[in-house]
Amino acid sequence: MEYELQSTAPAGPPIFLFVVDTCLDEEEMDELKDSLQQTLNLIPETALVGLITFGTHVMVHELGFADCPKSFVFRGTKEYNTQRVQDLLNIMPPNRGGAAQQAGGREPALGRFLMPVAECRLRAYTNTLPLNIYRLYPQS
Repeated sequence: MEYELQSTAPAGPPIFLFVVDTCLDEEEMDELKDSLQQTLNLIPETALVGLITFGTHVMVHELGFADCPKSFVFRGTKEYNTQRVQDLLNIMPPNRGGAAQQAGGREPALGRFLMPVAECRLRAYTNTLPLNIYRLYPQS
């Protein structure tokens, strides 16, 4: 799905947030990984990218953590309001600018969950996307 705000002037580089369903069989997952790799090769290097995967759990991947893959996991059976998600991810609300000190030491999402394509490890993440180990429907 593609969505673009209808504003007169761009507010910054384009943002591509990949939201990936991991409840797939192995063949479909391989095709999805290939499609993601092709898409990453086509978008501008300065574009910002983020990754959220979901199955029975929702995982928000921290792409700015280069030492090892890091994600925040949310139970798929529980509802979270916006404030609670910001608290759990330790991010400040949008439009706070550089007011990290005033936001209780919270960090902006940019640089953690949203990274320029040229700087992030999203290509490595997409190669290792796991199948959802908890199938929603039994296989017949």
